[in-house]
Amino acid sequence: MLSTEIKAYLEECGAKFDHVGILSEDINVTIESFKHYPFVGEFVPREGYWGKEKLLVGEPYAIIIANGYISDKDMKFEILQPIREKSHPGNIYSVLLDQYGQGLSHFAYDLPDVDTFHKVVQAFWDIGYKTILQGVVSDVGSTFIYLDPDNGSNVFLEFKVPPPKN
Repeated sequence: MLSTEIKAYLEECGAKFDHVGILSEDINVTIESFKHYPFVGEFVPREGYWGKEKLLVGEPYAIIIANGYISDKDMKFEILQPIREKSHPGNIYSVLLDQYGQGLSHFAYDLPDVDTFHKVVQAFWDIGYKTILQGVVSDVGSTFIYLDPDNGSNVFLEFKVPPPKN
C-alpha cells in the first residue's frame, strides 16, 4: 500500500493524528533544546512503567515521558527516555536507541473504537507490518500497538484506542 493509500484508508476508518514520538537519551536535554524554538509549549516529564501485566508484546520498560505542543496545541510531541536500570534490557525503547540513536520514533493515531482498532491492525499485518509493542494503559484502559513497516527505518506507527464506554 502506498502512503497516499494508507492515508486515505486511515481517514476512512476515522483515525485522527495524535502525536509525533521522539526518543531521547536525556529527556531534560531534549526538552531544553525545544525551548529554543518559537511557539513551543511546556513539556512536563513523568515516569511510566509497563510490566508484563500491561504488555501483550514486548519486554517490560520504565520510561520518562513528556508531552508538549507546538503553536498552541496544533502539533503534539511525545518525548520518551527509557529508564534502563528499571527496564528489561530488551525493551523496545532501549533497543531502538542502541540501534538508531535519538530522534524520530513514531507517528501515533487515535482510532475511534476497538472494532476499528482490530480492523486497522489486521490491514497493516496483511501488508507486512510487524507488531513490536502492544499493551494497555491500565490507568485509563486504552489499548495501543506499535507496528513496524519492516523497511529498515526506525520510524513506526502507533495506533491507540480509547477505553470501552460503559
